[in-house]
This record gives sequence, structure tokens and C-alpha cells, in this order.
Amino acid sequence: RPVGALFLGVESPRRTEQLRRAREALSGVRFEVVTSAAPPPADQPQAPLAAPRWELLAQTEIVLSIHAGDDRLVDWRAVLDAIHAGAVVVTEHSSQIAPLVPGEHLVAASADALPHVARALLRDPARLQAIRQAAHTRLRDWIPYALWASILRAAIVELIGEPVAVPPGYDALAVS
Repeated sequence: RPVGALFLGVESPRRTEQLRRAREALSGVRFEVVTSAAPPPADQPQAPLAAPRWELLAQTEIVLSIHAGDDRLVDWRAVLDAIHAGAVVVTEHSSQIAPLVPGEHLVAASADALPHVARALLRDPARLQAIRQAAHTRLRDWIPYALWASILRAAIVELIGEPVAVPPGYDALAVS
């Protein structure tokens, strides 16, 4: 894969600063950054973030996932797209990341450490391949369960007219 590392996402001041630092740390590595002021509209496949997405992901070893602000939720769309394209995700520490396990299906680190972790992984093709394979297998095995859980939840909403309240601290996705 000719692209060592890739960031693909919406611009924010925090991301701009982290990407500047990453570019310095990843000198000598082909590092692509594709940003846009807003997410691509679903009906505009040629929008800046939509048009190059699949081709770039298929050519990329590592996708960096950097939070836009203080929110620590994982960007599931970006993570799933990267894994399906065969790229390894190196993300900032995130919440609600189950069913993925950091260190096994992706790699998590602080924002400042991301480019250094990416560089170390690029020097270890066997580790990259192991993470790539484990992530793909996890999604392949987990998604059928998630589909049925979503259908059941939709049926409950349809029957009672509102979502079922989830107890505080309960993460339904953490069930293995």
C-alpha cells in the first residue's frame, strides 16, 4: 500500500494542530491529509471527503482517527470504512469502542503519540497484518449480531413508541 498514513475528516482547530504535529513526526512517510469544512452530503458523491475516500483507504496502511474537539466518542463510520478497506486504525483513546479491542483490532493512544505509534507500526508489517486480519474477522463475526439487535430495538420502538431506556453505565455493545 503506497500511502503510509491517512487522515480523512472534517476540519477543526484541534485536528489542524494535531495534524501539523503528525506531519512533523511522520516525515519520510507518505502521509495524506484530506479535510473538508463539513461532512459530505449523502447525495453528493463527488464532495471533497466522499470522492477520494474508497480509493485512498484501499491504498492506505494506517488511518489516523483524531477527535475534532473534547468529544471522545469513536467515529464509527470512519473506523468501519477503514477496516473494510483493509487499513489499520490508529485512534485517540475513545469511548464506546466495543466490540473492538484496542491493541487487537485497532491501536489507541494519546493524540500526541498517534504519529509515533503509526511510525512504529509501519516498521512492523507482521503486526499491521495481524491487526488488519483481527479487525476484519471481528467485524465479520460481530455485524450479524448487531444487525439483529438493531432490528429488535426498532421493533420495540415501533411497539411502544419510544426507545427503551438504557441503565447508566450500561454498554450493550460490550457484550461478547
